[in-house]
Amino acid sequence: QRRVHGIRIRTNMVRQLKLWWLIIVGVLLVCCVNLFIVLMHPSSERPDLPRWPTLSMWKPPVIPYRSIRSDQIPVVMCSDSFASTAVVINSTIENSHSAHRVALYIITSEAALTTMTELLQLFPSLHSFRVHVYNGAYLEALSQHLSYNSSSKYVNPLNFARFVIHDIFPHLRRYIFLDHDLVVRGDIAELWDYSLGGHAVAGVEICDVRVREMFTRNPAAVDRVWKRMYPSRALNWSECIPIAGVSVIDTQEWQRNNLTQEIITWVLEHHKEPMWNLGTLPPFILSILGRFRKIPIEWNVEGLAWKAEIGNGLNQIPHELLLRGKVLHFNGLWKPWRPCGWRRALWLQYYGRTYTIPPADTINVSSVARQMGMSEKELRRWNAIDADCGFASGTVVLLPLVP
Repeated sequence: QRRVHGIRIRTNMVRQLKLWWLIIVGVLLVCCVNLFIVLMHPSSERPDLPRWPTLSMWKPPVIPYRSIRSDQIPVVMCSDSFASTAVVINSTIENSHSAHRVALYIITSEAALTTMTELLQLFPSLHSFRVHVYNGAYLEALSQHLSYNSSSKYVNPLNFARFVIHDIFPHLRRYIFLDHDLVVRGDIAELWDYSLGGHAVAGVEICDVRVREMFTRNPAAVDRVWKRMYPSRALNWSECIPIAGVSVIDTQEWQRNNLTQEIITWVLEHHKEPMWNLGTLPPFILSILGRFRKIPIEWNVEGLAWKAEIGNGLNQIPHELLLRGKVLHFNGLWKPWRPCGWRRALWLQYYGRTYTIPPADTINVSSVARQMGMSEKELRRWNAIDADCGFASGTVVLLPLVP
């Protein structure tokens, strides 16, 4: 009887060993299948995120600049567009009571470096300026992460540079950030004087679009990631949202709150599971939501390149707000420097103040087409459309190139 009992015990042990062996083989098989799937997908589809850049990873400044004075107003832009940048500078200087205080810092691409440098040299009233080339490989990798689950038309590597200003220009303790599709009609010193009240960011808040409308693609994923990142703060879906384009930034508070890493975390989570359709604005909104200083809405009257009418309804710009607006923001697809762009008169009054727009028959169409990222055929078609809109063909739509 003992012998039979021993045989049964040994039989059970063999069965258990076989079961464990099958489990181990199954786990190894699953790992092999996953490895095969990863290897079969090229890195361009899901790019590896490089480590966050340090100052040593950025290229050195191209132009030396004087040390910043205590009364200076640092203004930072990320742009590779000649025409739009010229309008921002023209309007800022013309409407400032102390233009000599403005110190301009521009982050641009390698291709636009010469053009942007020569553009800035046309403004002798600028106390100082600095042009910096962004780390293309790094920011393009971030763009690929975001564009994997976003519409690619909203993703531009330069849009990410705004999140590493403290690394690019470490001597700045506070600065004003301006998008390149603006017209500044107020005194920039007035914006500079706003108190941030201990916050890292000061900006305009809008309520015609709220958190609920901003994240309709996958609200469950947004809520899940939010609870994991901010367990002590509930997400208010009816809250108004801060908008980018015009911001006053305190770099020390930005770093103390680790906002850059929070933005990158949102980008990585979006890469795993899509949460929005736009580009860099959603992760910026989620990172500063409820933690920014509100400034009057006239400092960022947005939607001039997509809101159809001037009125008082949803997706309309109140007429009185347009009149008293201190910064007009042409965000949207119908940019004023494009054919049939909306509200061109508001933008064109600051275009061509410091340089001469070349006549249509003297423009190198091939060069301009390359800068605008289109074929010569497309560019000539745009000129024809521009003429149909009632504008002089070849004079306002083309981006003038500095030879």
